[in-house]
Amino acid sequence: MNPTLKDSGEKSQNTAEKCDVEVEPTSKRKTKQSRRLDGHTVMSSTGERSKQTMETFRTSIFYAVLDTMLSELNRRFAKPNCEIMLGIQALNPSSNTFCQEEALFAFASIYECNTDDLKHEVYQMKRILERKVKSGIQKPSSIVELTKIIEPFKEVFHELFRLCKIDIAILVSTASCERSFSTLKLIKTHLRSTMDDDRLSSLGILSVESRRAKSLDLNEFVKQFAANHNNRRIRLL
Repeated sequence: MNPTLKDSGEKSQNTAEKCDVEVEPTSKRKTKQSRRLDGHTVMSSTGERSKQTMETFRTSIFYAVLDTMLSELNRRFAKPNCEIMLGIQALNPSSNTFCQEEALFAFASIYECNTDDLKHEVYQMKRILERKVKSGIQKPSSIVELTKIIEPFKEVFHELFRLCKIDIAILVSTASCERSFSTLKLIKTHLRSTMDDDRLSSLGILSVESRRAKSLDLNEFVKQFAANHNNRRIRLL
């Protein structure tokens, strides 16, 4: 203990004794059971906080938290989820496991793809990428770039293109969903509590896709609106 704190504690204790102030903490009054519960069997706490010991902490809190964490880890890293993650990595051109058949076929089997066709498509795609690199064209570095290369030939690389689209569409986390809910919370305040769902959905889309919304030409919208409502009294053009 810090000597300064120890001296301060002793001085406070001496001062309290001189002033006839009790130093020892008084015992708390025992909580009585409510009369409404007379004649009933009480199986849980009714507000009285029981004395916490190391053993009760270990069994009621520590083990419960560990059990929840292990259950969540087992759920998230189950075999199907791991196969999906490895399959996504196998479609990434910058990955060391790019086009690895074992991981790619396990991913394809989850979405019921034809593995025989996929095997030929992967072989041809490897050859195309090798030729592009030899001709001086930069190799794609992401799944999106790979999908853009395959898209003109999507009828030929049907299974591979399908897996790439699935790969891009899979959400790696709930961040996008949580961001959408946060946006809706900012839009629908207590002053806008009577807003209907259609208007809220439209404003939410404009807010989430703010970059695309800002790049739109509002004059074109006004012209189209005016053309569809020729009988309006207000002239927009």
